Amino acid sequence: MKVCHVLICCLLLACSLTTQAQGTEPQFFPPITQNIYIADDVARPLVIIGSQETAYDALILDPDKIQHLNVYKGEKALEKFGDKGKEGVVVMTLKKEITLARLPEIFEQFHVSEKGQKLTVAIDGKHVSEPELLLADLRQIKKVEVKPFDVTAPSRWTFDEKYLNIVTVQ
Repeated sequence: MKVCHVLICCLLLACSLTTQAQGTEPQFFPPITQNIYIADDVARPLVIIGSQETAYDALILDPDKIQHLNVYKGEKALEKFGDKGKEGVVVMTLKKEITLARLPEIFEQFHVSEKGQKLTVAIDGKHVSEPELLLADLRQIKKVEVKPFDVTAPSRWTFDEKYLNIVTVQ
């Protein structure tokens, strides 16, 4: 009888421990099987200044230096500029001839190290989606700096710890 009583106590204790353990186990959710896309619905028109192509997020230019803008959209943009014009084209005419620099010239002018040249590029903290299109009036750049990403920022453009920030004259 004592053996039976001990066995029942052990069985109850085992059941009790199993129940407690199940209560503390982490909850697992089924894996996500669909792709998630974050859409950027903002059109990114091609920008042409003289014979040079750029994009709005890759342009450093004083707006007072612009004399005239021609905007092409839809079929007109496709006819005149081909597939490059699918999101529209803005053709800028400047008031006077200004020398505009590409990224390698900015690196040279501001003595950016080889390591810095490999980082993601931003202008005033805003990501440049196509840095190869960057076009700048060097007089509008205050400094070029390597900055760490804020780990608490709601969004990041890269998993690098740092990025190259071009600070413009305000």
